[in-house]
Amino acid sequence: MRTTFIALVIAALGIAAAQAMPASASPNAKECPAGVTLTASASGRTVTVGVSPAVNLKPAKDAVADSFHLHYFVDTDPATVLQPGQQVPSGNPQIIHSAATTQEFKDLAPGTHHVWVVLGDVGHVPCAPLVKADVGLTVVAASSVPATGTGDGAQHDADANWTPWAVLAAGLIAAGTGLALGQRTKRAQ
Repeated sequence: MRTTFIALVIAALGIAAAQAMPASASPNAKECPAGVTLTASASGRTVTVGVSPAVNLKPAKDAVADSFHLHYFVDTDPATVLQPGQQVPSGNPQIIHSAATTQEFKDLAPGTHHVWVVLGDVGHVPCAPLVKADVGLTVVAASSVPATGTGDGAQHDADANWTPWAVLAAGLIAAGTGLALGQRTKRAQ
C-alpha cells in the first residue's frame, strides 16, 4: 500500500513537471546565448560564416547538450519555412544542417543565388530572437576547355594529344624496319 502511494505521488509530480515545461522546448534544447551574431561572406560556390562570440558548434548527431549548429538555407528564405519554437525542417536538400562554418555548394547551377545561415541548438530549434546572416553569390558556368590545336597557346595540351600517335608511329616504323631487315637478311643468305 505504501509503495502504491509513493508511486502515485511520483506520477503526480511528473505530470506537474511536464505541464510546467513549455510546449516548444525540446528535451535536448539549450537556450541560445545572448549577443551572438553571424556574418557571412561568399567566394565562388563557398560561403564562410563568422560566429561572434564563439559558441560550441557541433554536429547535431553528436547530441552534445550545450552545442549549436548552423542551418544553410539555399535560395529559401527562412522566414517562409520557420515557425517560432519549432525545429528547422530536415530532409530538404535546400536546407543544410552543419557544424561547419565553411560550406561549399558544389551542385549549384550557374547564376545568382542567395544563402541564409541560421544558428540553432542541438534540437534544431533556431535561436529566438533569430540569429542569422545572409549573402548572395554568383556561380559562374565552367568554361569549356578549348580543343587542342586551336591556337590557344597551350602547348602541353597539343603535346599530350599527339603523344599516343607518336608512340604508334614509332612502333610502326620499328616494326617496318624490323621486317625490312628480316627480308634483307633472308635475301642475303
